[in-house]
Parts: sequence; C-alpha cells; structure tokens
Amino acid sequence: MATQPSPRYNFQTHVDTLSKEAMDAFIDITYETYKKHVGNKFGTTHPAIFTDEPLFRPFVCLPTPFSSQTAYAPWTTDLPETYKAATGYTLKDILPQLYYNIPGTPFSRPRYLFHDHVCERFNLAFMDNCYQWCENNNLPLTGHMMDEFSLGSQTRSIGETMRAYRGFQLPGIDILCERMELTTAKQCQSAVHQYGREGMLSELYGVTDWDYDFRGHKFQGDWQAALGVSIRVHHLTWASMKGSAKRDYPACIGYQSPWYKEYAYVEDHFARINTVMTRGKPVVKLGVIHPIESFWLAHGDTQSSGELKDEMEHNFEKITEWLLYSQNDFDFISESILPSLYKEGKGFTVGEMSYEIILLPPMKTIRSTTLDALESFASRGGKIIFAGEIPFLENALPSDRAKKLASRCITIPFTHTSIMQEVEPEKVISIRQTNGMPANQYLYQLRRDGNHHWVFIANGKKPPHKEVIPPPPHTDHHPRRTYTRSL
Repeated sequence: MATQPSPRYNFQTHVDTLSKEAMDAFIDITYETYKKHVGNKFGTTHPAIFTDEPLFRPFVCLPTPFSSQTAYAPWTTDLPETYKAATGYTLKDILPQLYYNIPGTPFSRPRYLFHDHVCERFNLAFMDNCYQWCENNNLPLTGHMMDEFSLGSQTRSIGETMRAYRGFQLPGIDILCERMELTTAKQCQSAVHQYGREGMLSELYGVTDWDYDFRGHKFQGDWQAALGVSIRVHHLTWASMKGSAKRDYPACIGYQSPWYKEYAYVEDHFARINTVMTRGKPVVKLGVIHPIESFWLAHGDTQSSGELKDEMEHNFEKITEWLLYSQNDFDFISESILPSLYKEGKGFTVGEMSYEIILLPPMKTIRSTTLDALESFASRGGKIIFAGEIPFLENALPSDRAKKLASRCITIPFTHTSIMQEVEPEKVISIRQTNGMPANQYLYQLRRDGNHHWVFIANGKKPPHKEVIPPPPHTDHHPRRTYTRSL
C-alpha cells in the first residue's frame, strides 16, 4: 500500500491522486504557474490543457490465495476513516476480502464498496478538482485516462473509465500500436454524447514505427472518427533528435520524415470529415448498461476468480463488437453518473441523449438508482432487454428486484443471434454486401442537422491484403476530390 521512489518519477513517487490536499498543491504549482505566464491566452492561443494517463496506485491481486507475491491496493492517509464513513465497514476488518474470495461469500459487498469509494475519491480529488479550476479559468481540461479499455484494466488503475469523463470539458482517449480498442472509443463517445461536450480527442499513432504508411494513418483515423473522434493529437513531433527520445513512437510527423510535406493529404481528409461530423446532434437509439460494477465483485485472486473475470471481459468485448459491426450504434450508460444525468420524460433520457431501447448485458449486481430509472421507463412502455444473466444483487446485496423487472421485459440468451433479433427492427443504418448478406466490418456515425442527416461510414476491420493496385493508364486522379450524395 506504499510506493517507493522511482527513476520514472525523477526519484520521487507518484503523486497521491486520492488526496485533495495533494492535488490542490499540484494545481497551485502547475496550473497557477501557467496562468501567471500565459493566462491571458487561455481559451484562445492556448485552447486547452492536457492531462496524460492519470491514475491511482494500481490495485494488484494475487495469482493464488497462497502466493508469496506482494498484493497492492490504492491508499491515502485518511482512507480508513472515509471508507468507514461512506460504507459503515472498518477497513482493517474487511481487508482480506479485497484480495481473497471468502468461502461462503462468493461476492463481497465490502470489496465492491471499496472499489466504488476509491474511484469516487480519485475523481473528487483529481478529475473534478482540475475540471473546476479549468472551468473557472476558461481553459478546457482535455487528455485521457490510464488503462481505459478493459474491465480489468480500468478496475486496476482508475476504478471506472466513464466516471472520469465528468471531469473533462473535452474528453479524450489514447490508441497505441494500431490497436482496435472499440470499448475505449465507445465509452468516451457515450460520455461526450450524454454531457453534450463539443468534441472528442484522441492521442493516436503512438508506437507505430517508421514504416507506418498513410494507409495506416487513414485507417486508424477513419474508424476513430466513426466512433466520435473530432480532435486528433498526433503522437508525435520532435523538438529535437537529441537524447533518449522515443524514436519509434512513431516516425516523427515533422521535417525529420521525408513525407511530412505530403501529410496534408491525410489531414485534409479528416478536416473535411470534421466539417460535417461536428454539426447537429448524434442519432443513437440504443443504450447499454455498463457492466463494470459487476466486475469489481470478481476482482479477487486469479486462481479462484480468473475464469469468471475472463468471461466478463469476453462478454464486454462481444457486446461492443456485435452491436457496432452490425451497424447498431449505441451508448454505454454508467450507473455511477446516471443519477446526476437521468431525466424523466420521453424515452430513457441520460443528459443530452434519449434512448428508445435499453439493453442489459450479463451482470451480477445493479444499483438501486438504475432500477428506479428502468422501472419508470418500463412503466411508460419503454423497451428493455435483459441479455443473459439477470442481476441477482442490488448494490451488491441479494435482491430479486431485477428479476421482477425482467419478468415484465424481454429476456433473451446472451448470443449474437438473439440480440440482433431484438435490436435490428430499430436500427437506422443497414449496410449489405453485393450478395445481400449483412456487412460485418463497417462502423458509422449518424448526426441530425436540422432537416438533414450526415452519416460517416468507415471500415472497422483492416483489409486482409495490402497490395498496391496501380491505376489504369491514362486515368485522371483526383486524390482529394469530395463527393456528396443525398441520403
């Protein structure tokens, strides 16, 4: 629960991001210094301030209950006091339940509450704190979180990714190594939609090496644009080639690369996309309850919890892929931010978005506040789908309330076919191959702009071949021609 000085932090330690006092000092030392020197340019020449990979001390479980390895948990000086005040539990008494699955207690409520409490303290001390300073000083906070993508990674380092986005005026993500992190992008895009933020940032192209060509730049940019990215932060441009620079992180997008003058071909393409895809309002009919809080219950040692955690990760990835690749766009709904954004009215309204269908993937537990909203939606004729396991816990305590609600709703197996049968009638965009079969590789974004609609469709899977096909002779080329057609 302690951290040692490290060369990574200039022989200091990582700052205590659970402590508001520590983060107040951080803001005073850094943000206030920027304000002193360039504060008159905030919001203009200096449009935003970027935070990179904030996290708390990562939670590290044991491989087996009898392992001699060291386990870790996030910590701050007054954590025992605030945990007891928030939950009623004495941290010293329940400490083993953070790491071990106690016989006869398959799912630990104290463990669940610990993850929730640490996550909330992190956001209050760091994210909300920085957000409020930026709000007061006309300087939007942007950047991205650490370990955004999987249930396990966000549990380990930040608790819950979507909760952090309340602390950004301009939420963002980070995509490295040509990865296809659909969950990362969709979580952020969902929060951008619900909070009505003006854009979504991506730090992209990191760790793609010197031979990463324009095809890769376009492919990565296209699928991210289809999932909401409107501000591209390139990784990176060098100030100098001297020193232990990240020379393969990737090729420098500057004069050190022979193609830098031609890079406008890439950026002009995305400038055109952003011209239209930042207009109007997003069109999304389907909301999916995020399953992160059920994962907290399973976050014990690998030997006794590993299979369950793998199953939960698989389900999380599959529901994202099944819906997106079938052109059933959706938003994730975070249970922790739902109470502050939910509104009674037409549809299931979360902030700026109103959904016609709510889908619950397999879950162990569900919040009372989520059930309140779902029961109200169901009573007004709203369509609710329970796919797979119905929550048998409420706030991590045994409850049949979700089961009773499910009896009045649609219950189906957690399979691709079953889910498609229920959501397909409401889909807005349908893409088919020339043989009439559904195309399963495209992503899209649809926006309503007054009486018009804008749609951007991108390839969401890399083509299997990279052959360069030469054009026929005597063919005119218009590499940057823009085409329009009516929807």
